[in-house]
Amino acid sequence: MATFIKGNGRIDVYEKKLKIKINKGSIKINPEFDNPTYTVGEIYLSLGKYIDKEKGSWTRYNHSKSINIDKKINSLKDSIDISNLTFEIPYKDLDLIDSWIIITTTNEERYGLNHSHSINKFQKFN
Repeated sequence: MATFIKGNGRIDVYEKKLKIKINKGSIKINPEFDNPTYTVGEIYLSLGKYIDKEKGSWTRYNHSKSINIDKKINSLKDSIDISNLTFEIPYKDLDLIDSWIIITTTNEERYGLNHSHSINKFQKFN
């Protein structure tokens, strides 16, 4: 399943945790396929690293607590509002080297995972 996430927020780095605040954001799940009754169960964030960049395979670790969404959507029409959500991801210093932030949603039964990850580039803000 494909996911499309857009939004903005802030990441605060503390000694043993990342605190991620999504100020304004939304998720479309499976936007290219018609599924009028998909239920999103929960959302959580984790850190992840590529295992094999050519194959696009990676591993997730150190995840936040899950936030219940429990919302039925029509995948062609609906987005899920994730504005004003805050996540805390624990970490050790080495966990942050070459790591990405992974956003994971589950289905109604809390499995059937959908993943999206941060982009690997620096952004300059005025």
